[in-house]
Amino acid sequence: MAKVGRMKLGSQGLEVSQQGLGCMGMSAFYGPPKPEPDMISLIHHAVQSGVTFLDTSDVYGPHTNEILLGKALKGGIREKVELATKFGATYSEGKFVVRGDPAYVRAACEGSLKRLDIDCIDLYYQHRIDTSVPVEVTIGELKKLVEEGKIKYIGLSEASASTIRRAHAVHPITAVQLEWSLWSRDVEEDIIPTCRELGIGIVAYSPLGRGFLSSGSKLIENLPEGDYRKNMPRFQPENLEANKTIFERVNEMAAKKGCTPSQLALAWVHHQGNDVCPIPGTTKVENFNQNIAALSVKLTPQEMTELESFAATDAVKGDRYPENITTWKKANTPPLSSWKPGIQIDRHILHHSLEAQHHTTAMAKVGRMKLGSQGLEVSQQGLGCMGMSAFYGPPKPEPDMISLIHYAAQSGVTFLDTSDVYGPHTNEILLGKALKGGVREKVELATKFGISMSDGFKVEIRGDPSYVRAACEGSLKRLDIDCIDLYYQHRIDTRVPIEVTIGELKKLVEEGKIKYIGLSEASASTIRRAHAVHPITAVQLEWSLWSRDVEEEIVPTCRELGIGIVAYSPLGRGFLSSGTKLIENLSENDFRKYMPRFQPENLEKNKTIFERVNEMAAKKGCTPSQLALAWVHHQGNDVCPIPGTTKIDNLNQNIGALSVKLTPQEMTELESFAAADAVKGDRYASDITTWKNSDTPPLSSWKDRLDIDCIDLYYQHRIDTRVPIEITIGELKKLVEEGKIKYIGLSEVSASTIRRAHAVHPISAVQLEWSLWSRDAEEEVIPTCRELGIGIVAYNPLGRGFLSSGTKLLENLSEGDLRQLGSQGLEVSQQGLGCMGMSAVYGPPKPEPDMVALIQHAVQSGVTFLDTADVYGPHTNEILIGKDDFRKQAHHHHNTAMAKVGRMKLGSQGLEVSQQGLGCMGMSAYYGPPKPEPDMVALIHHAVQSGVTFLDTSDVYGPHTNEILIGKALSGGVREKVELATKFGIRISDDGKYENRGDPSYVRAACEGSLKRLDIDCIDLYYQHRIDTRVPIEITTGELKKLVEEGKIKYIGLSEASASTIRRAHAVHPISAVQLEWSLWSRDVEEEVIPTCRELGIGIVAYSPLGCGFFSSGSKLLDNLSQDDFRKALPKFQPENLESNKTIFERVNEMASKKGCTPSQLALAWLHHQGNDVCPIPGTTKLENLNNNIGAVSVKLTPQEMTELESFAAAGVVKGGRYAGDLITWRNSDTPPLSSWNKPNKLSASLFEH
Repeated sequence: MAKVGRMKLGSQGLEVSQQGLGCMGMSAFYGPPKPEPDMISLIHHAVQSGVTFLDTSDVYGPHTNEILLGKALKGGIREKVELATKFGATYSEGKFVVRGDPAYVRAACEGSLKRLDIDCIDLYYQHRIDTSVPVEVTIGELKKLVEEGKIKYIGLSEASASTIRRAHAVHPITAVQLEWSLWSRDVEEDIIPTCRELGIGIVAYSPLGRGFLSSGSKLIENLPEGDYRKNMPRFQPENLEANKTIFERVNEMAAKKGCTPSQLALAWVHHQGNDVCPIPGTTKVENFNQNIAALSVKLTPQEMTELESFAATDAVKGDRYPENITTWKKANTPPLSSWKPGIQIDRHILHHSLEAQHHTTAMAKVGRMKLGSQGLEVSQQGLGCMGMSAFYGPPKPEPDMISLIHYAAQSGVTFLDTSDVYGPHTNEILLGKALKGGVREKVELATKFGISMSDGFKVEIRGDPSYVRAACEGSLKRLDIDCIDLYYQHRIDTRVPIEVTIGELKKLVEEGKIKYIGLSEASASTIRRAHAVHPITAVQLEWSLWSRDVEEEIVPTCRELGIGIVAYSPLGRGFLSSGTKLIENLSENDFRKYMPRFQPENLEKNKTIFERVNEMAAKKGCTPSQLALAWVHHQGNDVCPIPGTTKIDNLNQNIGALSVKLTPQEMTELESFAAADAVKGDRYASDITTWKNSDTPPLSSWKDRLDIDCIDLYYQHRIDTRVPIEITIGELKKLVEEGKIKYIGLSEVSASTIRRAHAVHPISAVQLEWSLWSRDAEEEVIPTCRELGIGIVAYNPLGRGFLSSGTKLLENLSEGDLRQLGSQGLEVSQQGLGCMGMSAVYGPPKPEPDMVALIQHAVQSGVTFLDTADVYGPHTNEILIGKDDFRKQAHHHHNTAMAKVGRMKLGSQGLEVSQQGLGCMGMSAYYGPPKPEPDMVALIHHAVQSGVTFLDTSDVYGPHTNEILIGKALSGGVREKVELATKFGIRISDDGKYENRGDPSYVRAACEGSLKRLDIDCIDLYYQHRIDTRVPIEITTGELKKLVEEGKIKYIGLSEASASTIRRAHAVHPISAVQLEWSLWSRDVEEEVIPTCRELGIGIVAYSPLGCGFFSSGSKLLDNLSQDDFRKALPKFQPENLESNKTIFERVNEMASKKGCTPSQLALAWLHHQGNDVCPIPGTTKLENLNNNIGAVSVKLTPQEMTELESFAAAGVVKGGRYAGDLITWRNSDTPPLSSWNKPNKLSASLFEH
């Protein structure tokens, strides 16, 4: 006997026993009813044993099982149990009928309460779904029964995923009962995930396969007459012969486990999760006791997998039920809008209608999605409204279109798309009318500007600021709203720099007239430039099975920048819905008639595409439009298609596409139908603007100098003594009010002038020359500033350079160097950068690329306050500052762009390293071809200058070339500034095979080789890279200890070592650090290895902290890997695992966006928060990635955020191992005992033959 625990069933508060008792067989279906006293005794025994969750139904008997339970609950038992019963399956004139209409629901409940002799049912299930009644109607009546106190919780049985969702939207569903056992697992695809997503408990009935998993084919031999199992497909002779093998294998495994087959099968169900409660039925006390014992049977993941293999889908023969029995596979109900109370629906007609619906997936739940990374949430599918008013024939009747829009919103399609050019204007006016009566608050509204139609329908593209503003005001008025949710530039004006257009849109955001900015038909470069001015939320583009040119550049750019993708014309302008029939029925003024793809010479070939899509749709049991839409939905959860329609039937069909599931193979097959060379004709006529001709002129052509909308701090450089200061400041005040400058400053000004200016408008800062040898400002000016709360900006703090190099400065001055003129300054960042000398006054202008690079470095280093003036050049210094994206970088500096890298003790032996290291492997090996040496040396130098001084290499990287590279980088005084770690122990033989070596002679030779390649005298930290499992670890560590004593290495480390190996090594000589793979999705080291290190005072070095780059860019990483990048072969990156794993990155990316950092910074920050004994060593070959990684040091995470992050990559979520099976890791790193070592002759000769 095992202890029966308690569990929460669902998220609504119901608590039940960990295992229930199915009571059906006591009274019905499994032969004649059993003696009542025996059954009551069994129920009492169950309750005393802790099984308090009892399951019955009004159809069991019928009614007699509930009456039996009623009797068993007397004498105080009722208060000890959780009672579930069911309604909905009844007999009428000898026929099995399913009912869910309100009157029946209420009558059934009253009958059950009476038979059970209780006041309230704990859990009341709809036993089978009435497909003639909308589930909302049935649940609505159950909700009333809850409110009346007649039932506590509502459940469903044998319900489809979509029915569960619809029911749950009316009233929370507590539990779903379904058949789930080793040989009935079809519910795992859709229903279980739906329940888990919604927090619904799972009750597994028939967990022993109707008793088959208890006794196999013997069960059938002993069934009495009247046992309905005799008629079940799986128990028929033609299937039983094959199925008995399943039981035999379960029975065999059970014998090895020391349990019964029924216990093993039940244990499998218990191991599905703590939200699952199986309810095995029995009529015998001994069987009941045996079932309880299943709770103490423990199964490993390997055993679970093995068990599942016994009853794989193709191994189980026969369906669960005969064809005439209702199950979840045909449990969809009609839409709520079809329900007319009091009118009897023809069940026969509706049955056929629903069967058709089932096969065409006509309705599905429309979920919600984040569109882009700026916070906009929309429906998973949108509604394109253009065709209601324009371009696709004459305008449709307004009342019909308003009804359609309302129906869409009620159905969950809340993302509505229009434009000022549709009509023109009439579509927006239509939407404005449709949004009345509280509809506005329920939808996300997108409109567009940028296409203007002048006289004679001449089209003009406009993006100039005055037009943008006027267009927005016009749309707001026509839509009769205060704010547009998403405002797109419909087409790009190629005469206006995109920065100018977006700059005006940014102002509209700040004024509250629009919430989010979008672009339509924009090129990748235009998107990037726009995004640098203000974050772009979404890009609208034509993307469908036959329009895929955007996949090469635009889609990747959007994903890189966190921009949502809105796919218009996802049905190929309707062609993928009806093929050539579409063209035959177009009205005269339908502009599709003139599109290239629909011309006779192209249509003849294109019709084949539709025919093949249609054929595949028929096989999938859906419509061709659903198949084509499903393909778009499968492109990623950042894509929202917006199919247009003017008919409710088509809208329902489009929504149904959400439930069409496609395998990778089906996706590939679909794409092959419409390969680039198969599609004939362009998308548009040649005179129409698309993303292919959407690049705009440079910003420098529009404005000069700074190219910004607002100056942060605007000084009067020198005081005009002819103009009262009040006049000058008054004008500056107006510029503040107009948003052209934020703060006012003065330079080289007297105390009295400061006071007079400050009285007109607060002065933020005064700039003055203040240094060790220029202190005259201290007498009056500084005290006045401090009295008035004015900041002080000290220019020339180094005495024009004299305090840096004295008279040497003068020896090196170039012709025309006038040091007594000019200014430098600081503010915002603790120190600023004076830019004057780059362009003027201090000799000739410096090379522009060098100066741009210098400013970039300054900003990345945290110096974000840049000082210039219009007189420097004149003007050329402002133009220089305006050249690059410094404005954006400066604004985002505090968003973890660059952080200070601290120092840390690595282990307890005295080694101090930088808080974050640099893994150098990818510079030379494994991650594609070696990178250019000069670039890598420069990167290492930048790392060291930035405070990342802990460098990691190995003799196997190359092999050898990475150490040689590091050796070169360490020359010129760099060696003294770094902590250098390298590794030994992996040898690549001449035939390319890997061998692990840890014998003394190899250790010594490897160390000498590394010292020579690195060109150093001593290695700071020397790791055993992989453990040689033929050599006792004491031998290897003993040789390393000698190298320490000889001064050739300072500290000893291990990599990929087990806890026991670490302990044994540490007993020979203290281990300073253990290197191991530790990241959000590689956490197996936390169980034993990490605690061992901490117990022994050993530092932890986390390699691959970004999951081999996965946490930087997700599945995009794989798209860009070179052929010889070894990550291509890693299990986690294989297609069968990647599809699941990419969800982890998406969730990390989403959280990072909320935190205002990059996903790689978030993943790295998680490691930094593991403790001050952990040093991650992310590798990179790019300067910007290094800076990004350093930024992780300043990302702060709460315990709740840590937990949330960990949940994204929980053990069951991550698919695939870290390495292929043949690689040595800590899991197979134990070495033989020291006593087995008998010097070299104990080893096979092969160890030394090299």
